[in-house]
Amino acid sequence: MDTTKPKVVQKIVLAVVLALTSALSLTFFACGGNSDEQVIRDGITNELESIKQLDDDAMDQILGSAASGADLEQYGITDEEFIRAWLSGFDYSVDDVTVNGNNATVDVTITCKSMSGIMVTFQNGITDFASGDEAATMTQDELDTQTGTILLDSANDTATQTTSISLPYVKNGNTWEPGAAFNTELSKALVG
Repeated sequence: MDTTKPKVVQKIVLAVVLALTSALSLTFFACGGNSDEQVIRDGITNELESIKQLDDDAMDQILGSAASGADLEQYGITDEEFIRAWLSGFDYSVDDVTVNGNNATVDVTITCKSMSGIMVTFQNGITDFASGDEAATMTQDELDTQTGTILLDSANDTATQTTSISLPYVKNGNTWEPGAAFNTELSKALVG
C-alpha cells in the first residue's frame, strides 16, 4: 500500500478545515437599536447555527471554499459526505460577549469532532488495513476506495469533544470584524 496516501488525505482534510473557517461570514454591522454586544451575539449565533444545522447555504459555502483544495472523490467519497460526518454532533453556546471600546471578546463553547482525533483514528485504520493480507492483492482503485471508507468511518466514529474559546473582534467604523487571533482560536475547537 502506498504510504504517502495518509499524508495526501491529511492535506485534503486540512483544506476542508480551512474552507469551513473561511466560509463563515463573521463580520457584523452595528445598526441602531441593538447594543454592540447583541449585534455580535446574534451574528455569531446565526453563523454557528448554520453549521449546526448544516443547511444548504452553509454547505454550499463550505464546499465552495473547499473546491480548490479538497477532492475526496478520488477516494470514493464526496467532500459533502466527509463534512457531514465530521460536523455531526456539532453544537455550541455563546457564553459571554464583552465589549471594551472598539474591541470585543466572545466566549464560545464548541462541541465537535476534533479533526486531529479523526486523523489519529484514520492513521490507525490505515495501519491496521495495510498490515493485513488483503491490501497486498488490491488494485490502486480498490486501495483508494478502501482509504475513503476508512476516512469516512473515522469521521463517523470519532467522539465529540467540548472546547471553550475566546474569539476576538475589532470594530471598524460600524462593522465588527474578526480580530487577529480569530482563526487560530476557532481552529483550536475544530482541529483539536
